[in-house]
Amino acid sequence: IIVAFVKPFILKESMRFNVLMCVLGTFAMMLAAYSLQIGLGAMKWCRKFDATKNKDWFREWQREYAKDHGRQAIRDWDDVQHFVVVTIYKESIEYMKSVAYTLMSQ
Repeated sequence: IIVAFVKPFILKESMRFNVLMCVLGTFAMMLAAYSLQIGLGAMKWCRKFDATKNKDWFREWQREYAKDHGRQAIRDWDDVQHFVVVTIYKESIEYMKSVAYTLMSQ
């Protein structure tokens, strides 16, 4: 790919096809960089998930809440609510029930 970048500027022969190779080489490198970014991001997320998947977040909150000493920098546990948006289009009732039961059990 690097040769495809440099060769048109050095040899000047059949410039039309060399420029095309430069454009295609640039596109290939951009696509490779994008794929690398996705792969590295997935690896980073997997490591972060593995490190925190067994963490007891309630106990962590209790520890931080005890350190707060009434400054109210940390919210009460019951003050935080989570909302889950499930996008379903043309799914069966059984699938929707399984999603609902899974969310209720967490």
